[in-house]
Amino acid sequence: MKKGFLWIAVVVCLFTPISVRAEDAVLTDSDKTRLAGELLADVMDLLMERYVGEALSPKYLYESALRGMMDSLDPYSAYLTLEELDELETSFSGKMYGIGVTLDISDNNVAVISGMLPGSPAEASGLMKGDILLEVNKKAIKGLSLDEILAIIGESDTVTLKVQHETEVFEKIIQKQEIAVRTVASTEFEDILDSAKKRDNSALRYIVISEFGSETDGEFGELVTELRGQGVKRVIIDLRGNPGGYADSVIKICNRIVPKGPIMFTIDKLGNTMEIVSKLEEQPFEKIVVLTDQGTASAAEVLASALQDSKAAVIVGEKTYGKGVIQSLYPMPSGGALKFTTEEYLRRSGDKINKVGVTPDIPVTMPDLITESVVLNESEASDALPAVRDVLSYLGYKSEPGADAKVYDSALSEAVKCFQMDSGLTVNGELDANTLIKLNFAIYTAYSQSDKPLEIAYEILREGL
Repeated sequence: MKKGFLWIAVVVCLFTPISVRAEDAVLTDSDKTRLAGELLADVMDLLMERYVGEALSPKYLYESALRGMMDSLDPYSAYLTLEELDELETSFSGKMYGIGVTLDISDNNVAVISGMLPGSPAEASGLMKGDILLEVNKKAIKGLSLDEILAIIGESDTVTLKVQHETEVFEKIIQKQEIAVRTVASTEFEDILDSAKKRDNSALRYIVISEFGSETDGEFGELVTELRGQGVKRVIIDLRGNPGGYADSVIKICNRIVPKGPIMFTIDKLGNTMEIVSKLEEQPFEKIVVLTDQGTASAAEVLASALQDSKAAVIVGEKTYGKGVIQSLYPMPSGGALKFTTEEYLRRSGDKINKVGVTPDIPVTMPDLITESVVLNESEASDALPAVRDVLSYLGYKSEPGADAKVYDSALSEAVKCFQMDSGLTVNGELDANTLIKLNFAIYTAYSQSDKPLEIAYEILREGL
C-alpha cells in the first residue's frame, strides 16, 4: 500500500539586505530608525503586491504597524485612530456614549456587574447589581481584563450580554446611547445607610468621584463651597472603581484638600524628577475618610496616596490597582494619535505606586468568588475549602475548622446545611453546583448591598462627635 504525501509549495522570496560597510558598523539610533523604516516600507510594498486575501491599503498596513508597535510596549500604550481618539476625549468630557454599566473583576477573573449609571440603557434593561457577566457579543470573557471587556463592548452600537443571575442564565440586547455623566456626586448618609437614620449627620456628607475628567475639578469645587456653606465638616470620598483620568484634574483637586507640600513626583526617561505640590494652607474639612478598591487606579491613586501620606485622611477598603505611570498623547498626521507611557510617578512619600498600589489603613475585603467545582479527595479534603469557609463566615455561617481547614468536617457541613436551608436549596450538606452559585451570589450581594467598607468608614467619620 502506497503512503500518501502532502506537498506544500512554498515560494521563498528574499529581501535585498541592507548593506552596512565596516566603517558604518556603529550606527546612531537615528540611522537605525531610518533603516528600519525603509525595511517596513519594503514589507508593506511586498504585502500590497503579493498577499492573497482581503484587499489591503497602505493606510491599513500603516495603522496596523503602529498598533503593533504600541501594543508591544505596555498595557497602557496604544495607537488610537481618529475615532478612538474622539471616544477617549468624549469619555472624560462629562458625556459618554455607551450602555452605562460598571464592572468589578474579582481576583479569579470573574466579571461582576457592580452598578448601572442612572438613566442608562443598562439600568433600563433590568440588569441587576451582582449579576455575573459570561459573554459580550457572543464572546466568552472569563479571564479577560477590564480593558479587554470594555473593548469588546465598544465594538458595536448594539451590545449583547450573556448574564448569570443566581442560577438563571439569560441574554440582554442593549442599544447604546449618549449618557450625561456627572463625575462628582454627594449624598446624605441617612439616604444610604440604615445605621445613620436615627443620628445627626448634618455635619457629615458622602461624596463619590467616579473619574477625573475635564469637568471634575469644577464640579468638586462647587460641591466643596456648597457643603461648607451647609456646615459640613467631615466627608467620605469614595474612589472605588475610579479608573483615573487627567493628571491636571486630580492635581487641581489635590490643591483643594491635600495639605501644603508634595502631591507626587514624576520621573521621565532621562531620570529627570519634577515635584508637583499643593499650596493649600487651610483644609476645607476637619476629617476625611477615603474608600478604595482594586478598581481605584492611576489619578485616583494620586489623590488617595497624597491624602494618606499627609495624614489628611484615613483609607478604608481594598488595596488599589497599582498604576503609577503617566501616558501622553502625540497626534499623528493621519489624524490619529500615539498614547504611550512617558513618565512614572511616585507618591508624596517618595514610594512607588506602579505595580504596588496604595494599601489602606483599614483593609476591608470581600472573599473571592468560588469559580471551580469542589471535589473532595479520599480524605474528604480540597484546596478550595478554606475559600468556602471564608465565604460562609462572611455571610454569618461560622465553621471553625479543626486541625485542617482543607478538610470537609462536621462544622463546615453544618454551616453548608444552614445556608442551604436559608436559601431554599435541598439540604444535603453537599457543595454542589447550585449551592456554589448561590454562595457566590449571596456573598456579592451581601458585600455590595450592605457595603461593609462604607459602614466602617462612616463609624470612623463619626468618632469624637
